Amino acid sequence: MRFLSRNEHCDAVLRVVLEEAKGRKVIFSTFDPDCATLLSLKQPRFPVFFLTNAGTEAFEDPRMSSLAAAVEFAAGSNLQGVVAEASAVLPRLARTVAAAHARGLRLFTWGAVNNDPRAYAAQKEAGVDAIISDDVATHARAAGKKSSHTRVEAEAEAAAEARAAEERARVKAEAAAARAARVAAKGGSPPGGISAAFAALATGENKKG
Repeated sequence: MRFLSRNEHCDAVLRVVLEEAKGRKVIFSTFDPDCATLLSLKQPRFPVFFLTNAGTEAFEDPRMSSLAAAVEFAAGSNLQGVVAEASAVLPRLARTVAAAHARGLRLFTWGAVNNDPRAYAAQKEAGVDAIISDDVATHARAAGKKSSHTRVEAEAEAAAEARAAEERARVKAEAAAARAARVAAKGGSPPGGISAAFAALATGENKKG
């Protein structure tokens, strides 16, 4: 099996995005510094960000081994910004934001700590440009707002309740039809004004053949 080179990989990604993006807003981000450079050189349309563990893991490539190196690399490669692991940013938050902005870069963060409303609020206050979180609903509640996630949940709950109501109505109607059929079979008058024809329909007695 032949693996694609970085150049081929970036060309394949760009081909699809350029053909299909249309009016969508697209940002490229990658942990691979060479791919980040290629994506930036090959097109001017979409911003490119360098993803980094910001020193929380060790790598042979020095560009991947620290937050300072990531900022230096992104600025030197004309990228639009850095997406850093948040736990490495928080202890030196103001200084990191200032350093990135001084180089003309946007600073995004990612990581589990971003699900904590206190960490989210601190970064927002410090001027972090985007905070990537898996728990938007928690942050929305902390801010007294409704998130799209909670609205989707509410819509799903409403749809489920509507289906349940329809099922209850169906069961009730079938039970009423069965009672009417039993009364009709005994030659009596169905309760509630239900006609004998309806009772016959419910029991299938009016089917041909």
